[in-house]
Amino acid sequence: MIRRMTLPRVIPAALLILVISVPFLAAETPAERAAHDARELLDRNAREHPPDSMLRVRPSQRVKATLVFAIGGPKLNVDRWILYAPLPPELPGQHEISYEAKPEIARTVEPVGIRQALLVWDISTTDANRKVIGVNITYSADLLSRKLVPLNAGDTAPQVPPLPPEQRAAFTASNTLVDFHLPVFQEWLAQSRLRPAGAETDLDFARRLFLHLKEEAAFEFKEDLDRRPSRVCKSMKSDCAGLTALYVATLRANGIPARQLVGRWALSAKKDELLYGKPWQQEHVKAEFFAAGIGWIPVDISAAIDFDKVPGSLDRFANDPGDFLTFHIDAELTLDVPKVGRRTALYLQEPAVYGLGPGSFEGQIKRSEWTVQHSRPGR
Repeated sequence: MIRRMTLPRVIPAALLILVISVPFLAAETPAERAAHDARELLDRNAREHPPDSMLRVRPSQRVKATLVFAIGGPKLNVDRWILYAPLPPELPGQHEISYEAKPEIARTVEPVGIRQALLVWDISTTDANRKVIGVNITYSADLLSRKLVPLNAGDTAPQVPPLPPEQRAAFTASNTLVDFHLPVFQEWLAQSRLRPAGAETDLDFARRLFLHLKEEAAFEFKEDLDRRPSRVCKSMKSDCAGLTALYVATLRANGIPARQLVGRWALSAKKDELLYGKPWQQEHVKAEFFAAGIGWIPVDISAAIDFDKVPGSLDRFANDPGDFLTFHIDAELTLDVPKVGRRTALYLQEPAVYGLGPGSFEGQIKRSEWTVQHSRPGR
């Protein structure tokens, strides 16, 4: 679990916000060749061994989740506040998304392709809010349960189209936070024998990887963790963000589309709740991968490592009860801010804040509340 702190310096105002994914662009590397070879084997195995399972998807609940957020400081003297918060995307595990915001947002950025939508506040200050700003966001969504179940004799697997090329490219790419292209990670893959073998399909390999990490990795929740897979594979310890990044990176390194899901549990936070001694308000990071002929399969690798001590248990593999709200896909969001350039937001589980004007965020005070109401889906 990860709490994200945004302590920006004063920057110029932003007139347009664009969120993009920035994969590495280069000639084919050894890592890319290895991923290509793995993908060829998986594709051949998929043709020879059609899926014998399917995802059973059912309505779970309708949630109305409110995030109350405020930040201020004695040394601030802000002329203009600009805040960014994610607009949860439509995904296989959530749909019928809507939101309410107070104060009213200035604008949104609509998703294009795999880009992530943001809510943007642009607030001119008065004497009352030069040192502190607060916003409320209420998200409403239908959450769906997803569970992998075997096909019965005579059943026909549902037709699941392949991913569009641009999505497959994005969700198999290496980047700064999913850095499987580095030699140290490639060496770890080889030493751990984490390449598809024999008749393994992408589902088989993802299951084997899940069990490998469940047995070999440990959960660690502390400040200033380096969550890059190239680091986590050496220590084999991290929190939900780092362990999920390791899982996603290993799948991508083998040509399997995978992505992190950043958000919060659909449960109200308790006042002053701690997780391993650190403040926690239901923030979490999960994953899902795309299996040919089946679709996006949910995985909660960190919860399996931290809580499920039964050897060989697959309770948190391909089994999602529909109790989590995804804020955005993958950890790194790049804000393309005119006159300023690109700014990176990581794990946007609360608003990113920029104060324009004199002063500093030194001695800042921040408050956050997360309250979730539950009802039957479709209500």
